[in-house]
Parts: sequence; C-alpha cells; structure tokens
Amino acid sequence: MDQPKEPKKIPLAGEVPETKLPPVEPVNTAAPTVIDLSEPKDYSHLPIGTQASIELDKKSMLPAKPVPQDNGTNNIVPKSVLKNDFSKKFFKIGLGILGAFLVCFVVFLILSITNIDAKFVKINLNGEITDANTGKPVENAAIFIGDNEVAKTNPQGRYSVDNLEIGDVQVTVKADGYDDTTETVRITKVLLDYSTRKDFALKSSITGILSGKFIPNSSDYKFTNDRLLIGDKQYKINDDGSFLINDIKVGKLDFKFNSINFKDITQSIDLQAGTNKIPDITLVPGGDIVGELKSYVKEDLVLNTKFYVENILQDQVNITEDGKFAVKDLDTEKKYKIRVTADGYKTRDYEINIRQGENQLFNFKLVENGSAIYPIRDGTSSFDPIKLYSSDFDGENRKLIADDTAIDLYTKFFSIEEQNLYYQSFKDSTFHQASNGNTLKMPYKVDIVNPTPDRMTINTSNLNQLTANFIAKKMLNLYVKQGAINQPGLQVMDIDGNNRKDVKLLTNTSFKFENLRISNNGKFVLYSYQNNNQTELYLYNIESEQTKNILTSQNITVYDISEDGNLVLISRKNPNTDLIDLAIVNVASDDLRTLKENIKGLGYQFVKNDTNKIIFFETRESRSNIYTFTVDRSQEEKISSLTPDYTIYGIYQESNLLFYQTNRGLLVLDLNKPKNFKLVSSDAHNYFR
Repeated sequence: MDQPKEPKKIPLAGEVPETKLPPVEPVNTAAPTVIDLSEPKDYSHLPIGTQASIELDKKSMLPAKPVPQDNGTNNIVPKSVLKNDFSKKFFKIGLGILGAFLVCFVVFLILSITNIDAKFVKINLNGEITDANTGKPVENAAIFIGDNEVAKTNPQGRYSVDNLEIGDVQVTVKADGYDDTTETVRITKVLLDYSTRKDFALKSSITGILSGKFIPNSSDYKFTNDRLLIGDKQYKINDDGSFLINDIKVGKLDFKFNSINFKDITQSIDLQAGTNKIPDITLVPGGDIVGELKSYVKEDLVLNTKFYVENILQDQVNITEDGKFAVKDLDTEKKYKIRVTADGYKTRDYEINIRQGENQLFNFKLVENGSAIYPIRDGTSSFDPIKLYSSDFDGENRKLIADDTAIDLYTKFFSIEEQNLYYQSFKDSTFHQASNGNTLKMPYKVDIVNPTPDRMTINTSNLNQLTANFIAKKMLNLYVKQGAINQPGLQVMDIDGNNRKDVKLLTNTSFKFENLRISNNGKFVLYSYQNNNQTELYLYNIESEQTKNILTSQNITVYDISEDGNLVLISRKNPNTDLIDLAIVNVASDDLRTLKENIKGLGYQFVKNDTNKIIFFETRESRSNIYTFTVDRSQEEKISSLTPDYTIYGIYQESNLLFYQTNRGLLVLDLNKPKNFKLVSSDAHNYFR
C-alpha cells in the first residue's frame, strides 16, 4: 500500500530551508521578464523573496522587475550596497577633478604673482580724459606713448591701448584748446586683471585778462605787504590797489587776497576768454595775532599747540612747520580771550584788544610743566623773614608754600614725582631741644598743592644735630655720648627717628665728624674726621654694619656721592704740588682718579642720573659761567655764555633742570639743551653767600 506523502514544508520567513535550493538562473537585466498571468503558475521552486515580488507584480498587473542575483550564499545583495559603491566611485572621480583644478590654479597663481604670465598675455591701458575746469569729457584727444600716437578718445572721453608690457611708459595727451600733459604711468596688473587705468584732466590753453581794484580804509595806504594769488601764483597789486593780469588760463580759478591789515578774501571766479573786470572790492579792516611757538626753557618747537579763541573759526588759526603762528582776520577794536594749550606745557589764558594790523600776545610763553622752588625775602629790609615759594619756570603763578622763617635753606629738596617739598627747620626747637642743648633742626614735608607743613620725625628722644636725605628717607644724628669722657658719636636712622644704628664713636674728643652723606639708595653712610693732620674718609654699610676706609689724605672735601654709594666725588690736597685737585673714588675697585688739577670752581656735583658727567661753576676772565666735565673722556665744556654783569653764587638741580643763583636773580637751564637768560625770579633770595 502506498505510504502517504508528507506535505512539503514551506520555510518560514527568515528561516533557511533544510534542502539546498537549486541555483537561480541569471536574470537578463537588459529585457525585463514578462510573466504570463493567464494561467496559474507554480513558483514554489523560486526563493521566497522572488515569490513575493512575482505575486506583487501579478496583483498590480505590471511586468515583473529584474530579480537580484544571489551572491552565492543564498543572501540577496541589498540595493543600498550597490548605491554606496557607486557613491564612492563618484566621490573619487570628483576629488580627482578638484585636485587637478587646484593644481592648475596654484600653477597659474604662481605664474601670475611672478608676472611670468605677462610674457604671454599683454596688458591694456585705459582711462578717461576730462576738462580740468568743467569735468566734461574731451573727445578726439590724442594719446601718445613715446612719440607714437596709439589712441583717440571717444565722445565719452574714454580711450584704450592694448598690447602693453609691465613697466613705466611716458604717456602724453594732446587736444585742441588744451595744454599738452605728460605723465609717467606704471603699467601693472593684479592677479587676473590685465588692465591699468589712468585718467587725465586737461587744462585749457585759452587765456583771458583779469582786472580790478581793492579799496582800503585809508587813501594813503600802500599795498606793500599784501598778496594777490590766482591759483598758486602771486601777482602784483599797484600802490592804489588796482591790478591787471594778462594771460590767465580760462576756467574756474581760486582768487585770494591775504593781508595782515585787512580781512582775507577767498572766492572762486569763472574766467572767460577776453577781458574780465571784477567790481571794486572794499576791504574790511582786520588784525592778526602773530608769534612763535618755542618752549621757554629749551626753545623747542611746539607744533601741537592749540588756540581756543572765542567767536572765531578754527581755520583762522594757522601754524607753520617752522613754528610761526597766526590767528587771522580778527575784528578791530574788539577784545578777545584766548586759551593756549599744548601737551607737556602749562595752560595759559590771555586777553587782547585787537588793533588793525599785526598784534602780539603780551608775555606769551610756552612753559614746560613743572615747578621751581626758591626762597624770597618777605619784605625789603634785610631783617625781614625769608619764605619758600613755588612758581612756573618763568616765575608766573607764584605761590607761598612754606611760611616758615626758621627754614634751613641749604636742606630744601623738591620731589617732582611726589610734588612734595622737603626741608629742615628750627621752628620746633622750643619744644624739641637737642640733647646737648643746641637748637634741633627737624625734617618737614609740604605738599605744594595744599601747603601744610608735616613734621616727619616722630621719635625725637636723644636727637642732636641732624642731616637728612629725603630721597633715602633716612637721617644722621651727630651726638655726644655722655660718660667719663664725652665722646662724639654718629647714628643713622629712619627719617621718623626709629631703627637707629650706631655708625661710629670717636675715642678722641678733639676729633669731629665732617663730610656727612647718605647715599640715595639708603644703604651707605659717608663720613670723615681729622687724625694727625690727615683726613680719614670712611664708608659704612648700613645693612652689613661694615666700615671701610676708602681714602686718607689732606684737606678732603666731599662734594657728592653716587646713588649706589660706589662713587665719591671729592677734592683733596695734592701731596706733590700742594694744590687742590678734583678726584673721584671708586669704592668697589679702590681706585682714586684725579679729574682736574688745581681747581678753582665751586658747586661740583654729579649730573642727576648720570655719574659720568659733573657740573660746576667758575669765574674765568672776569666771566662767571657753568661748565660740565665728562669723566670717561676727560672733556670739559662751557654750557652758559653769561655777560660780565652776571655773577653766579650757587647751583642746584631740581625738576630735572639746573637752577643757578646770580646777582640778577634765579635762572634756569636744561643741561641737554642749555639756553641762556631764562629768568625764574629777579627777587629770589641768594642763600649761597
């Protein structure tokens, strides 16, 4: 009996059949397979995906789409994989094309930058020719390069010249009724722009005649210093104010009349061919303020000066490159207030009543910023007290800043950075008596803007004779140690009286301290005393408390000590000649160098911030003058040229300037640009004698 057949097992979706399916025949993609739907067909032998596709086509009654080929593993290749493969190939092709384009562009760019391409591609010169007066285009103007005519302008005034190479060419433009014009034109290119543009404005060659007359406010006025300018050329004005000018090019012209006695005239005129007559011009009286912009002390040009004048226009102020200034065309018989400012200089206000013609500001000065500090006797009697004043460097804006009749004027010091005045005074001696019964000279500070004296020393016990250094903010106390033998002693301390250190105690009571100095850095104390007819000079290190004998000689006088305490400027008696020589001691190298022999000068001191230069004053051939001495070159230079009626009594440095007291007042100069006779005050008291 036949055994019943088992039903054919149909795999579930996604399940691999247990038996191997027959290979799928390749599908001809060129001609889609048309399925006959008239009779039922058995598609069970086809893969599941193909069956679904055929059934779908059967339902839609459309021809079946090509069946994707099996990849050999019974898996169908997805369409997305085919698309990705095509995209990669397309990307590679596009990238190759882009790379080739970039290479070509870079090569062309190099050729363009190096102008190699100009050997193959010529450059075009083009532009527009216009009338200089009207701005209208000029037709039929001839363009020449060298001696060859190369183009003419069209009705729009434009021209074009081809086949030019990079370089300079002489271009001449000629047109009827106009002056020829020639210019050197640089033929260039910019990357891919192979053209150069050059426009020309032609001036008319047709001339005319201009006449007229100026009417002044006085019948006898002569036009000697007045100027008539047509364009940029000056023409003559007759004594009666009339003028006649031939052969002026026609067109729009600038007509100018400049005068210091009348208000200036500036207008535009349209000159025609033939004779042109201007109606008579009545001049308006005016006045100018004139002067020179030089600084007071240094005599530098100050071209950044500004004038603020009420009721005038800023273009009425004219400043030339050589420092001349003019405030022009001011109304006569009118009073003007003027403020003058410049960076680095004092602001000053002036008032002036203008008269016709040239006017000058009374006492006009451009004074450098800063303050001068000096004593003035408050009265006419020699018994009247002396007080300290501040002022500008020319003596203006003077103000009392120290109403103290007990000031030791030799100790005054002004700090330009702090705007403070420092000095020593005996005014508190009644309350702070010195330990030895002498008058105590205490240090004070005053703000020159708000001058109120402030005593700097708080701890006043056991003080005697004080020597202050206001830069270092330290001071020396010269006292006597009481005991079986009263010994002279020297102390250094802060300027408030604290942090005291003993510097030296002399065992011989007949000795006395001299040449007391503190270096500006506050680290060293200089002192000397006499021992067996010899002066022994010592330097004390405040930090290490070590003392060094730097020189032993006769008649040592200390003039100055460098800020770091290493250089000491002295005079001493030469043992060979018995004359007084100027010398400098280098403490670090134990070197003594003679600078000048048999000195006659006074006031020797280092130039501020420059120990290579020394300044002093001396009388030679009945003339008193200031000198400098450069150490490394052993070179002397006279920096003042005073007349015989001036005698210098003393010098001091302040506000980065040098002040010198004379019999005719206090004067000032800048050591870098010394100028004579810059008076600060004629009544400054001489405290050097």
